[in-house]
Amino acid sequence: MTIMTLAWGFGLLADAVVSAVLVYTIPIRQYLIVGPVLGYGMTGALALWTFWYARRQRRKGEARRAAEAAAGL
Repeated sequence: MTIMTLAWGFGLLADAVVSAVLVYTIPIRQYLIVGPVLGYGMTGALALWTFWYARRQRRKGEARRAAEAAAGL
């Protein structure tokens, strides 16, 4: 959970920084088009990464428990 929380925190922080830079560098009309796409894209990417990472960690945990059970027999 710590790794996922850090990934989400840094990802959303990066999204906020990019949005702040865009507000000052492109016209507001363009930002109102680009901003939501950027936000939804970041959220979607983080969600996909979370599902992938959680599945990977679950498999590693199951493999470790199976190895411990086999060694204990």
